Amino acid sequence: MQSYSNDLVLTPYRAAKFESHAGPFLFEFQRHGLSTDEFCTWLDTFFLQLPRDFRYAVEIRNPGLLSMPYLQLLSRHGVAHVCNHWSYMPSVAEQRRLMQGFTSSFTVLRLLTPLKMSYEVANKRAAPYTKIVEALPQMRHETVQRAVGCRPRPPGLCRCQ
Repeated sequence: MQSYSNDLVLTPYRAAKFESHAGPFLFEFQRHGLSTDEFCTWLDTFFLQLPRDFRYAVEIRNPGLLSMPYLQLLSRHGVAHVCNHWSYMPSVAEQRRLMQGFTSSFTVLRLLTPLKMSYEVANKRAAPYTKIVEALPQMRHETVQRAVGCRPRPPGLCRCQ
């Protein structure tokens, strides 16, 4: 994966001088059966092979990975944890509590689906995406609190889907 990332993504990106127009590279990991130690070992090896002058963020879908080894790994590499509002992850506030602070100089939030609702159900409910189907005041409150907690760090990237 390292060669793929460097040769097909990072090298052309750098050559295009696009850094000032974009946020971090986000690596999204679907749910998997790796233990925290296995995942962190693999992720550590991966980040050791990437250039240090890019910003990176990791989005996980396994709540059990929100642990001290994961936090320490991201901090060591200056990589952001993506706080996501997704079907089977803890709330943004709970992720913030479990992460016990920031792991990089920026923050990334992804607001995806209502908690405890599969993507398929959420997608069917929201299609054709022309209006707000259901207000999520708790999610909005937690997002604002996370953003306020970023200070004095520069605001990050918040992507809503």
